Amino acid sequence: TYNSEDDFFDCGCDRLCPPDAGYPGPDTGEGDGVFQRIYVAGFQNNRPARGVRDASEGLVGEGDGIWCRAVVLEQGDTRAALVTIDTVGYFHDEVESIRTSLAGEGIDYLLVQAVHNHQGPDTMGLWGEEFLSGGFDDDYRQQVQQTIRDAVIQATANLEDVGKMTYGHGDASTAHPAGQPEVGIRNVSNDTRDPFIVDEAVDVIRLANDQDETIATLVNFASHPEALKSSNNLLTADYVHAVRRTLEKGSEWSTAPGKPGVGGTAIFLSGALGGMMTPLNISTVSPDGDTYQNGDFRQADTIGQLIGEVALDALAAGTDVTDPDLAFAATRFDIEVRNTQLQLAFDLGVFDRKVTEINGQRTVKTEMGMLALGPIRMLSIPGELLPELAVGGYDGSQMFTSEVPLIDPNNPNPPDLSLAPAGPYI
Repeated sequence: TYNSEDDFFDCGCDRLCPPDAGYPGPDTGEGDGVFQRIYVAGFQNNRPARGVRDASEGLVGEGDGIWCRAVVLEQGDTRAALVTIDTVGYFHDEVESIRTSLAGEGIDYLLVQAVHNHQGPDTMGLWGEEFLSGGFDDDYRQQVQQTIRDAVIQATANLEDVGKMTYGHGDASTAHPAGQPEVGIRNVSNDTRDPFIVDEAVDVIRLANDQDETIATLVNFASHPEALKSSNNLLTADYVHAVRRTLEKGSEWSTAPGKPGVGGTAIFLSGALGGMMTPLNISTVSPDGDTYQNGDFRQADTIGQLIGEVALDALAAGTDVTDPDLAFAATRFDIEVRNTQLQLAFDLGVFDRKVTEINGQRTVKTEMGMLALGPIRMLSIPGELLPELAVGGYDGSQMFTSEVPLIDPNNPNPPDLSLAPAGPYI
């Protein structure tokens, strides 16, 4: 804990000092002169967390914080595990280590996705006290790996027969303020880099047992979890928390009617959010008529509930699938590290990841995976995919708002759309 002059109380990892109620005695790090901290990832360096968001910080419902969530799918002799973690990113080397530790659990394929949360702990090393100083604590590394492993084992131990599968497709631009269709997508997300192209899709799958009780829902949306901006220093899943909670328990508004949830466990999957899909630089109007700005937990919760309601509506109008087939495929490949700052980060050991030299070029190994569930194809792509590579839209057909132009006329270096690829797109 810092005081006003940037000194700190050297109370160790539990943050309890001798005068505090419930002080258990000295713990790890206490009195060692080192600031025991977790660095928050996603914006600038040196953003130590001061705690985890809870109800005292205006939480809608309960259960925020940093989650690892897993769903295991099994059919015949095929078993695949899909895990999401509320962090900024996760390296392929870490996933391979977890796969090794799960060797005896009968998992044929493990896919781990970070939701690209800009309000969670640094799990890569780039957001330490200073640029290139390293921000990923090795003890936390082990904790994350163990938590992912435990989540997969727990999900495997609680497998249920799926009696019903439903999938639906929603449009996030329909979550605009009442009577303001021109706002469109910009009530919940924005594109801050020309051209203005977004993937509006809110895709959702519901898996239910023979009694039509929800086992799990999977929801996909493409926008950075960063509505709280760089000034926030509480660990939280940003708007993702409210998306999941809305699917599970329903939405809550002060005066407007909410929607009931479907129960089960909600799994959030980030879509093509590169270049750059974000809640930043927009205001959000709730169904109650209240307007919230960036940096306000109420905006993050409102965005999440609105997206959750779009997903619920998509399920209500969704399509049932009978006897869906389960399959997976994956390919590993080496990719060249061209960015000079990333090269320096590898050289300084900021990134704990294996680098290989191939034909004189430094490369890292990564992977793309595909999970097929009935008519659904889930493609994993490392990094932040640009939505235009997924959906096209260079002709202005993927804007879903009339508030802004396709290209800002004041852009000093506008993109040349005549050079855009013609498709087909992913």
